[in-house]
Amino acid sequence: MKKLYKKKLESRFLQVDYHKFWGTEKSSEFALKYWSKPNIFLVHKAKKFCKEYSRKVIKFKRVIPKKVGEILEEEVEKLTRNSIKVKFVSMASKVNIEASKGFIEINKDESFTSLDVERLKAHEIGVHYMRFFNGAKFGLKLLETGTCGYLETEEGLAAYNEFDKGVLSKAQIFVYAGRVLATHYCLKKSFYEVFYILKGYGFTNDVAFAITFRAKRNLSDTSLKGGFTKDYVYFKGFYNVKKFAEKNDVNRLFIGKVSINDLRVLKKFIDRFYNDIKSPFEKLN
Repeated sequence: MKKLYKKKLESRFLQVDYHKFWGTEKSSEFALKYWSKPNIFLVHKAKKFCKEYSRKVIKFKRVIPKKVGEILEEEVEKLTRNSIKVKFVSMASKVNIEASKGFIEINKDESFTSLDVERLKAHEIGVHYMRFFNGAKFGLKLLETGTCGYLETEEGLAAYNEFDKGVLSKAQIFVYAGRVLATHYCLKKSFYEVFYILKGYGFTNDVAFAITFRAKRNLSDTSLKGGFTKDYVYFKGFYNVKKFAEKNDVNRLFIGKVSINDLRVLKKFIDRFYNDIKSPFEKLN
């Protein structure tokens, strides 16, 4: 645990610095040190996916925000026997879960489909909430808030749970692949240039703008080179977790908000408390 705490502390200084210089080129320098950047193999994989992707229009049943909140409340109760509060607010994203504060925010202005609901159950509750729930149960803040670099596994596991439940759409992976391209190109190109590169891969104006905005959000002058390289972890994380699950017990990742790379350090701890871990996946023993 000391090793993991030390690593987390060291990484915190980089996070403080990229927020301290937010809006300037220096923010990009510290963000790059913290998040790193996609390697060339991941970029090629993302390009290949985008080129081969074919958009399909599928109609799903519409679900009102109030009903979405009720379904997510029921899912928390079913998986953990806990209760969670639902708030209906106006915000940029569809849903925001604050597990440590015991509530979920639902965008009251958003339009939801039946597929959205199934994805949110698998993604937000099945992974984000469950990993927090287990970490909190062991009384270790590090497992609640996340070890250094946990986010790649966190988001990858959430997408993998969607995949396992049959609700991960190719349209969502297409967006994740676009984020890889945006984080790759933002380091050497302007907002305008990144936006038109994404357009060339088939992204609509709205989606290309949203992805580019995320990649350039720490710069006031978006004509400059640089950006916030975090977003490639969604695409990378999914394939890493998928590969991990082929030969390993994915339930071990539910000990808390940990990275796949932490499992070796936590082996004895996980072995001891394995039967106490709650997970949306079937236990192997």
